[in-house]
Formats: sequence, structure tokens, C-alpha cells
Amino acid sequence: MSYIKRFFDIYCKFISVDLIDTFENKRNIRIVNNAFVVFYAILSKNSSNEKKEKLLDNLEIIINSYILNKQNILNCNEFDFSNTFSLTKLQNTLDAYALSLKKYKHFFGNNSLFRQSLIECHNALSHILAGFKNSETSLNKNISKANNHFHRGVLDIYKTIIKDNYSKINKNKLIELRKKEFTSIGIDSNENTHTKDDIEQGYVDLVENI
Repeated sequence: MSYIKRFFDIYCKFISVDLIDTFENKRNIRIVNNAFVVFYAILSKNSSNEKKEKLLDNLEIIINSYILNKQNILNCNEFDFSNTFSLTKLQNTLDAYALSLKKYKHFFGNNSLFRQSLIECHNALSHILAGFKNSETSLNKNISKANNHFHRGVLDIYKTIIKDNYSKINKNKLIELRKKEFTSIGIDSNENTHTKDDIEQGYVDLVENI
């Protein structure tokens, strides 16, 4: 079993319960955060097989504990995880999202988690999982949508850091960036990656200069 297949086998169990449980309880964003750490690590060429297996084992323990005695509504055996090549298209976005999480912890503390950004992460992982249920075309479309969710998660984090440090921000650069962001509304970020990357980098630069 590939690491990607095992990851989504595990995360599918979380989603299957979360789809209903989230109406009664808040989404468990610590599980989402742990899941992203694992997902990012198993796609990394720098992670050893031993590390990947250990991370997956730990994630499975956490999720099995969460879903115990709760209703699940999906049949995770319906998903076909044989096609994982397309996930390489996400690498740059995943790198940017991982960096933004580190920045958030730098400003707000190592135990801090930003709910809105992690909900975007969960939405991204959900799109990928849904894509595996159907055709390769469906997977590619869902990966594009996942890319958008990760991008929004990155922006959410940097905007929150900027709000908390507004007095230290270069206001003129922020104004120009906000104008550029506004004029890009309605443009598919997957079709105009230059604009998307420029805006994202603009927020990164503002935070780097705090």
C-alpha cells in the first residue's frame, strides 16, 4: 500500500464521521493540523520511509480515537487511490502553506492553531479525496480546487499576522497589494498563477519585514 493511499484511507475515516459530527461539535482542527503535517511529510523526498510510517501510525491512532462510537456515513472502500501522480502539481502550494503555518506559530506561539486556515486545509484534502472516487479528470479538477483552498489558507494566515502587527506594516505597499488583489477577483487562480503567486508573495514580503 502506498503512503498516499494509506493516508487517504485514514483521513477518509475522519471525514466520514466529521461530515455529521461537525454539526454537533466544532471541527477538530488539531486532527486537521496533524493530518497536514503527515500529508506534507509523505510527499516530501526528504522524509524517510521510517518517518512516514511512524507519522501515519500516529495519525491512525488519533483518528481511530476520535471516531470511536461515532456515526460514519461514507464507504471508504469506494475510493480508488491508484492514481497519485497528479498530486505533484500541488507541491509549490503545499510548500507555501507549510511555511505560512510556521510563520503563524512564530507570531502566536507553537501551540497556536488558526481555525479558518485549517478549515481551508480540510476542504482541500476533502477535494482530493472526492477526486479519487471518480475519474482521473475528476481528480485533476478537484486538485485544482484543492490548490485554491490551500492558497486561501495561506492568505488567511498572512492577513491575520498583518492585522495583529498593523502598526509595523508598510501601509503604501499594503494599499497597492490590496488594490491588486481586488482587481484579481473573479480570475481563476489556476488559470492565472502569476497573479496568484504575486499576491501571495506580496503578503509574505510584508510579514517578512515586520
